[in-house]
Amino acid sequence: MNFNKLPDKEYLKSILKYNPNNGHFTWKISRGRVKPGTRAGQIQSRGYRSIRVDGKLYYEQRLAWIMSDNKIQDSQVVHHINDIRNDNRLSNLEATTQSDNLLRRPKQAKHARKHRNKFISQFTLHNIKYYQGMFDTEEEATLASIVKRNELLSSC
Repeated sequence: MNFNKLPDKEYLKSILKYNPNNGHFTWKISRGRVKPGTRAGQIQSRGYRSIRVDGKLYYEQRLAWIMSDNKIQDSQVVHHINDIRNDNRLSNLEATTQSDNLLRRPKQAKHARKHRNKFISQFTLHNIKYYQGMFDTEEEATLASIVKRNELLSSC
């Protein structure tokens, strides 16, 4: 889903109620068959929840972020800290860049590949490839990459 320009925060607050403790949105107004108090939104095929407002779909995490008086730039995404895509509690959300969000993906946590009887520790960050050496086990190689990656990210 492409990001639609987010509606005005005051307009959203007039039609939706957000509970930051459980991450749920409910409607404040009737919308067709939907009555006030009904949970808003639905889970999309990729696991994210979205809400249709005035004919346009918006990711719930982006709506939650701005309705909680946080700012987000058009180039930023809202990351789920625990990687559960439909957990939109405010304590589980943070604004980040797309590239940093990709680095946090669980699929990219593995930074080792087998070469003969050893494991090579390497990863790419901001289009620069980092090589950490060869290790006896996949766990050692992965740990070396993760430690170095986190060290580089914390210095940014």
